[in-house]
Amino acid sequence: MQVHVTLYGALRVVAGRQLIHLTFEAPAITMQQLLDALVTTYPSIRAYLLDSSFQTLHPNARVQINGQRVPHSSAGQQVLQDNDRITFLVPHSGAKAG
Repeated sequence: MQVHVTLYGALRVVAGRQLIHLTFEAPAITMQQLLDALVTTYPSIRAYLLDSSFQTLHPNARVQINGQRVPHSSAGQQVLQDNDRITFLVPHSGAKAG
């Protein structure tokens, strides 16, 4: 399966790109698996994308799946399917974890 990720704000700046296409062997993955793959592939986004424990989505991050906003509280449990489009937005200021 393949997912298409668009980065905005600080994530785009530190990753050095706006669009990312990731391929997975599984027929579906969780958002947490996507987060893990993103920070493995682009380590510089870890502090912007993940919280201070580097385990879950950063509180300042906003997520959309296929154009629909995902509540922060359930973002990590969302199941992603082939060709889903995921958008992450993190503000430029105040987004970096300490």
